[in-house]
Amino acid sequence: MSSGRRPHGRDEVRKAVLQASNELFGQKGPDAVSIRDVAKRANINHALVRRHFGSKQELVQEVMRNHADKFASEVSSSKDATDALHHIFDLQVATPALGRIIAHLLLSDHDPKEFVTGEGALAKLRDIFEQRDDCSLEQARVLAASTIAFTLGWLVFEPFVLAGVAFEGRVEDARAEVRQMIGDLLVDSH
Repeated sequence: MSSGRRPHGRDEVRKAVLQASNELFGQKGPDAVSIRDVAKRANINHALVRRHFGSKQELVQEVMRNHADKFASEVSSSKDATDALHHIFDLQVATPALGRIIAHLLLSDHDPKEFVTGEGALAKLRDIFEQRDDCSLEQARVLAASTIAFTLGWLVFEPFVLAGVAFEGRVEDARAEVRQMIGDLLVDSH
């Protein structure tokens, strides 16, 4: 919390802890962040983190579940696969810590089953692709996975790839092009 005011009540404490965890996990990776680090950033006693979330593992899972719920909601409100991917890309741009958290977890050899939720955006996106006449179940799974990998890869490596191609324009313009390509290349061409 930025104001120095301590959060009070269950909802304020949970919100402060989730925000602090998201920021710290995105910056340093969950393995490099302690419950005390989260509590300090959230401006609460570390015992409250344990009280509301349990272990650090449970806190990481809650952060990931929180993201999954937001993304699943966006995908559910989409009219088609292209719209869903645009929503996902926009939400990933708005929450850059998520891609970094996933990268940290995977690079630290965490089993994805520890933090992937069954009904997240990936599952809902897969379901959208499955409804298409030209997609088998396996094709829908691969298409959903590859489009998410493309968008996550772009957002995690964006500074590197733009520097590597000597891009001198505005990052927002590059993102707008990528957002358009998601529908054109990965959805409509299948």
